[in-house]
Amino acid sequence: MLFRSGAAMGLAGAARGGDVLFLEALGAAGIETRVVLPLEKKEFHAASVAGGDPAWSQRFTDCLAQAKSLHVANSHSATADGSAFEYGTRILLGLARLHARRLDTDLRALVLWDGERGDGHGGTAWAVEHLLERGVPVENVFPGREGPVAAAPCSAAHTHDRGRPIRAMLFSDRSEEHTSE
Repeated sequence: MLFRSGAAMGLAGAARGGDVLFLEALGAAGIETRVVLPLEKKEFHAASVAGGDPAWSQRFTDCLAQAKSLHVANSHSATADGSAFEYGTRILLGLARLHARRLDTDLRALVLWDGERGDGHGGTAWAVEHLLERGVPVENVFPGREGPVAAAPCSAAHTHDRGRPIRAMLFSDRSEEHTSE
């Protein structure tokens, strides 16, 4: 599926499991990779990579080294909670949308998703629901669940309280000086 998709670039987190497998498959196919982490590398590694087979740590490091870019969504928080992961996923999806616009192409999402609700905000079920609500086609590559995704589990994004609210500030500075005439 990945090789038939015509993908020019892939964006992902780099958690052990599906994220790392996706980034490795993209790299093996010669497709550009970009990584978005919700937290600084050390904190993200502790929350989403460490544990289980220690080989994931090296694979995580290799994926970051191969990526064309690494974006840390929130470099001022070490709290690995639903708010951090939702914010990171929102940044990832926004960057994907912007990149698709720059290429004058449609955004399509590939997910490795077991079809379950998952663990709340920012996870795969949340992302699938978020994408579908915005009209982005989602294709699942999970064995036995391959194909287009029509709907996320009912209220997947609202099953857990994310705790901290997400807030953002936007600043703009025009390089041109404006004068009233």
